[in-house]
Amino acid sequence: MAESQRLHFEDDGHCFVCGEKNPAGLHLVWRIEDRVTFTEFTPDKHYQGWKNVVHGGILSTLLDEAMTRLVWKLHGPAVTAEVTVRYLGPAVVGELLKVKGRIVDDSKRLVTAQAEVTKADGTPVARAESRILVLKGKPE
Repeated sequence: MAESQRLHFEDDGHCFVCGEKNPAGLHLVWRIEDRVTFTEFTPDKHYQGWKNVVHGGILSTLLDEAMTRLVWKLHGPAVTAEVTVRYLGPAVVGELLKVKGRIVDDSKRLVTAQAEVTKADGTPVARAESRILVLKGKPE
């Protein structure tokens, strides 16, 4: 691929999950404490699969973002190489969800991370583990 055709991984504010400039995005705000990131999300009917049940793809997206964004912030541009999601129970439209991601092992360029989505009372909804490839570059 020619140099001019190569992708340059940069944040232009249009990320579906956290992008402030994306009119169709979730606009989630994340906070980082040490090697853990947190956010909260109350899904509306736009994000349902079955009636009043949040679509599994949205849950998977939240989990992926919790892990990959954390690696990006701590190590520079990164992309998901592999993710495994386990759904544990339904998330209901209109109910607050808590999302948490953490780095398990970042001793190599292929970082291992985990994430979970829970209901406000701590009931687990979904968990994931991911391998995230750190690309060349420094954090923004």
